[in-house]
Amino acid sequence: MAAGGMAAGGTREHRSYEELERLVAAYPQIVADNDQYQEARDLACGLIRAMEAIGRSRADAVALLTRYHPQAGDTFDGVERWNFTAYGIESFVSQCKSKGVDVKRHDLPKTQPATPLDPELVDTSNQAIPDLTPQALRAAAAAAVAAPPMPPPMADEDVAEDAEAIAEAIEELRQADAIRLALADVLPRAVAEPLEQRAAAFPCDPMFFLLPLLCTVSGIVGRRLEVQVKRGWTEPLVLWGANVAPPGSMKSPAAKVISRPLYRIQGQLRRKLEADLAAWERARKHEEAGHADQEDHMLQWLAENPQPTLRRIVVTDATMERISQYFTAPATHGLVCFNDELAKWFDNLQRGGTEARSDTHNWCEGYDAGTIDVGRVSRGDVFVADCPISLFGSIQPGKMIAARKAAAKRNNGDPDGDGLLGRFAYVLPWRKPWRYNNLEVDVSALLLNLFREQIEGLVPPMRAAEDGDLMPTRLTFAPDALQQVVLPHLHALSDAGASSPGERAQWLDKARGRTLRLAGLLHVLELSVKEPQPKVTTPISVETAKRAVLLSTYLLAQYELAMAEFGAGPDALPADVAKLLAKGLEWRREHGAKPVTMRQIQDWRLPAGSKGMGTAQRRAWVAAAVAAHPGMGQMVPGHKGDNWAPPAP
Repeated sequence: MAAGGMAAGGTREHRSYEELERLVAAYPQIVADNDQYQEARDLACGLIRAMEAIGRSRADAVALLTRYHPQAGDTFDGVERWNFTAYGIESFVSQCKSKGVDVKRHDLPKTQPATPLDPELVDTSNQAIPDLTPQALRAAAAAAVAAPPMPPPMADEDVAEDAEAIAEAIEELRQADAIRLALADVLPRAVAEPLEQRAAAFPCDPMFFLLPLLCTVSGIVGRRLEVQVKRGWTEPLVLWGANVAPPGSMKSPAAKVISRPLYRIQGQLRRKLEADLAAWERARKHEEAGHADQEDHMLQWLAENPQPTLRRIVVTDATMERISQYFTAPATHGLVCFNDELAKWFDNLQRGGTEARSDTHNWCEGYDAGTIDVGRVSRGDVFVADCPISLFGSIQPGKMIAARKAAAKRNNGDPDGDGLLGRFAYVLPWRKPWRYNNLEVDVSALLLNLFREQIEGLVPPMRAAEDGDLMPTRLTFAPDALQQVVLPHLHALSDAGASSPGERAQWLDKARGRTLRLAGLLHVLELSVKEPQPKVTTPISVETAKRAVLLSTYLLAQYELAMAEFGAGPDALPADVAKLLAKGLEWRREHGAKPVTMRQIQDWRLPAGSKGMGTAQRRAWVAAAVAAHPGMGQMVPGHKGDNWAPPAP
């Protein structure tokens, strides 16, 4: 069919904007790095000709394509220089038809508003954010990025199957669009825009920079700041993050944009220490020469002039024993552990044995700026309080799956049984197709100034309390920011966790504290780049709180994507139930249809931690598992109560 139909008077009636939008939405998803570059160009050129025929601009056509095909967005750069002579108005519709798109006319009168698709035709079984969250959280997720409008309904009931396919495609695109975020949505423009330009020069998704930047700021701040919600509830500004992406997707180069300035600062601190030590040694010798017989005088001088120590701000592949030694230096306020390959960090914790379990505990303590207690038989003990350790690394999806399997084996079937994985925030950046460009962007000087001058100039040193302990400065929220923005989001997270299976519930529990930490880190970044700098004790504003909630919601959506990538989505069974099912299937293979008694389940030590549980309680737990999870078999009457009949293998 041509791009336009014939009107009653015989003149050609071009397809309306709504009709063209429907075709774009229904067109199979284009990913430019999957050998679809020319296909995307052809589609764009044909659409532009069709749009120009109804008085719309090339920019309108590109905006429409980018909305529904975000992973092909870079393909449309430089559209104003393209040659369209080989494309007619009909070429766009012909290309859609060749891809199985229904090209029958479904135009609505322009005075009639578009009506959403019938909800019964929309398959939401593959949503990135499952419907386990309350209305408030879903509203926040939808507000992250405005979702594209739904196309008008199909007028002909004979094409219901086509309508269903289109609805599914559009729903997937809506979900994909709802989890996208721009750096400028959450970071100060003075920081976000240069990083976005640097990403364009690679090219890569700018979100590769988000977590390494925030984790770096966290490590620089260290224990000098914390967020206080109320007396007795404070959160350190510690953050753990992981970029999850396949090989060759610019993980390492993007992370090094952030880490290289940090290592330069570390080198400068080391050279400064060498100069300070030389000056201190000269002063000590001079003092000794003048007071050779006055031991008390020298002791007092040493107490007033302690030997300089190295301030450590970044480490790579360091053992917990070494990290604990860094924190014994008074100059060290906090650390960020940068891992080019996070898989290696996980491998070090999977070695097994008492030492590895102790290290896991100490890493978890570092996330909460807690106490590190390292004891080695041959090397003595190190005990240090208030040790904030931020952590960032990049990892491939397959290696993360392997790390999760090893963690599950170590924790009796629960990947997050030790609480380690629940501390991570994940980002799965888009993989952009590589295309050469002439952009030359260097942000090293900007980041050096941000890390070394602006943040250091804003964050005050630890203050001495009455008992002599060093105390951090506490950040507080403006009343409206806390009551109207932060607390509703924390309540929504709590409600979502209450209705979620074990591992997801643990992650959502950590998300409450993470939201507060994000608010503190964004507050530091925003004040750091202001001129003149306000005091860091300025209350966290409503706008900053909104950005923190937006970022928290984005990270929740990214967590859902990550769990789906790792094969641990919201439909995954809780660890104890999964173990029960595995045991039941093994029982069924050995004993046939013979039911499993509660005594047998007790011998399997299920559920975990059920020592002392009564038979009635155990039977209630099994019955609840069977009722809550399809495919778990059924409860059948027995001599002393119901027993469990596992499903057939």
